[in-house]
Amino acid sequence: GPLSFASADWFKEQIEKRRGRAEAGQGSRVRVVVLSFYCVTTMDSTALAMLQELLSAWRGQGISCIAANAQGQVQILLREEFGSGPNPLLDQSEFLINISDAVQRARRLVGTHAGGAPQSTSFHSAATRIQRMYQVWRRQDAVGPSNTLPAL
Repeated sequence: GPLSFASADWFKEQIEKRRGRAEAGQGSRVRVVVLSFYCVTTMDSTALAMLQELLSAWRGQGISCIAANAQGQVQILLREEFGSGPNPLLDQSEFLINISDAVQRARRLVGTHAGGAPQSTSFHSAATRIQRMYQVWRRQDAVGPSNTLPAL
């Protein structure tokens, strides 16, 4: 569904909550966030402003971001607004990538541990949970108001 004024704040809160939990669970700062836009069909100016604010804050904290599964208008907006120019806020050159490609790119950005083993990540599972949460939330929104957030 759309990422718009009605869902932008919720989306940001959920992403930041997940990032905080990941940092607490790993005992270290998150260095790369992979966002799946699989369910996002359109974005309005409020959503773009929210992403601008979020991605800029992350950039200031040394956190990279990769967008996956974006299609149509969403892919074009992400590429034009956040993936081009002298200081892009998304760390990718290709915008037609799936979650697996995004996770591989994130792992390359993070690097490897001593000994050459790839650093273990929970990028894919976190992105999948957020995507599922957003789908449930959109379904609940379509059938009527709900005072509860969807369970994972």
